Amino acid sequence: MSFGPATTLENEFVRLEPLSDSHTGDLTEAVKEGELWRAWHTSVPAPDSMADAVRSRLAAGERGEIVPWTIIDVTSGRAIGMSSYLHLEPANRRLEIGSTWIGRAHPEVEPVAGKDADSASPRMVRITVRDTGPGIAPEALEHVLERFYRTPDAEKVHTPGTGLGLAIAHELAQANGGRIEIHSPDRDGVIATLVAPAVTAESNEIPPHGV
Repeated sequence: MSFGPATTLENEFVRLEPLSDSHTGDLTEAVKEGELWRAWHTSVPAPDSMADAVRSRLAAGERGEIVPWTIIDVTSGRAIGMSSYLHLEPANRRLEIGSTWIGRAHPEVEPVAGKDADSASPRMVRITVRDTGPGIAPEALEHVLERFYRTPDAEKVHTPGTGLGLAIAHELAQANGGRIEIHSPDRDGVIATLVAPAVTAESNEIPPHGV
């Protein structure tokens, strides 16, 4: 099994395509709004080091260490972020997705369920990821956000893990006024959605319960 070279993946909001030098200009502009490189919780290239960061990822891709992606905003057609497949283990059909950052684009928003869209309630951003794996049985779905829960299928084939990742992500989302939703229609893969309060350019306020 091979994890590269990168192909193109797309949904109605974003397109992931192989990283190239031609994306450097857009990516430089994407980090400027909000000064993303100053974020304390992750590492984002500064505008003056973006070209080096792109070249570094491309070089790592050529060495077979990672598969680098550019995140394209479908609405504008501009590059707004980067991501990578990391720690590639073709023999075990495993990889990690990381070194991801995304700038402000034009996110789809929705009112909080049960609230008037014209009220002062925060609007919500939905970020959805879907895989093409075996899915999750209906009886297991209600437990996947619990700490240390592992599906019977994962235990049966000895899939590595502790059952903490989704639970911690969900708790962090809840602490910031959001949630994670997990669906597996007809066990045809898994659809994971992060629903979180939007920080508008007009208010620039931190969502309720922000940490």
